[in-house]
Amino acid sequence: RTDDAGAVASAAMVARQRASGTPSGNRSGARAPKPAAAAGGVQVRKPYTITKQRERWTDAEHEKFLEALKIHGRAWRKIEEYIGTKTTVQIRSHAQKFFSKLEREQGAGGSGHEGIAIPPPRPKRKPAHPYPRKAATGAATAKGGAAAAAGAA
Repeated sequence: RTDDAGAVASAAMVARQRASGTPSGNRSGARAPKPAAAAGGVQVRKPYTITKQRERWTDAEHEKFLEALKIHGRAWRKIEEYIGTKTTVQIRSHAQKFFSKLEREQGAGGSGHEGIAIPPPRPKRKPAHPYPRKAATGAATAKGGAAAAAGAA
């Protein structure tokens, strides 16, 4: 680069850093801490905005959900195909709320939904190598067994 080109590039970099709020010595991309608000040092949160109106489950969709639940159990993808208008995530969320409502009603003695049983959760996978790994009781380990055998002899 010539001296003029280097000066122009440096000036452009300084202008970008000033615009982005990054100090010139901080090239890591980390931002400088924001100044605390004057009243008590509490920062103001960004307001929560709902981007999309919640879709309610229609009675027909809920009936299809109940039918699919009896047929497929917790196979959410099969239930999604059966219903056709809701995603797997929406179905799982609906099922979670529905199951908790059933448990509440059964605990209160009410029987709002006859014949609906909560399907058992899928079995949890056991890890191949659980951590921390404990030695079996009564069995000597390779290191401890040799030392114990030497001490006993």
